[in-house]
Amino acid sequence: MLFLVINISCAICQMIAAVVGTVAMAVCVYMIVVAYQLMFGGFIVNSTALPPWARWILETSFYFHATQGMFVNEFENKKYGKAVQEWTGVVHKWDKMYYLEMLIVYFIIVRVAAFVLLRYANRERR
Repeated sequence: MLFLVINISCAICQMIAAVVGTVAMAVCVYMIVVAYQLMFGGFIVNSTALPPWARWILETSFYFHATQGMFVNEFENKKYGKAVQEWTGVVHKWDKMYYLEMLIVYFIIVRVAAFVLLRYANRERR
């Protein structure tokens, strides 16, 4: 999962670099993207803190799928105390493959978008 997260982040950087003209603006845009990913990654904003109609926003964050997959990897099929068992209620599905598949789909979408933007929206002229 970590490999996919790194590759998705690199593809997002490529997309931003293809669209934005300056390094300073690219850094600003990337910080907004990172803030969004972190905010809806599952650590800062929990799904129970969102109203039911807004919980789909978490699904747009690839950090969310990565952290959920890592939670499942760590806590599945193990016995813990009552406090930990209640805390693990933040995991939506106890299926590692679901989160891995979602990261792969996100990776493919972002890589294709990065390629299209680099091919057709690249501001650099040679």
